[in-house]
Amino acid sequence: EVQAAAASLDSNSYEPLDWSKVNWKGQSAYDHVQDHGEDNKERDKHSVFNDDPVYTTLEAWQRVQLPKISPLLQRNGHDCYVVSMGRAVGWKGGSAGTGQPFSNVTIIVVPSTNQVVTAYPSP
Repeated sequence: EVQAAAASLDSNSYEPLDWSKVNWKGQSAYDHVQDHGEDNKERDKHSVFNDDPVYTTLEAWQRVQLPKISPLLQRNGHDCYVVSMGRAVGWKGGSAGTGQPFSNVTIIVVPSTNQVVTAYPSP
């Protein structure tokens, strides 16, 4: 599925994302990001993508590459990219969610790599 989404973007112009990381729950980065495709009322805060989470993340990653956006360093050492998409790409969900539209995609990767930890819509 990742290959199909990437094929629809100009994959020759950017470094592809690596979705192989598995979290402590045994969930792949791909599956974790897909979870942001539906609201989760069991969590107080849960960002929800309007459209396909993986495709939107790939689109944001392409924007990171052209021109190169520098990451912010998180306290846990991961690199964090906050990418302006110029349109609403998601909304504030969860039990405390307001439905507020979000126009950025936050992508968290293992430091100095393209290995996805998570990605989600953000204000």
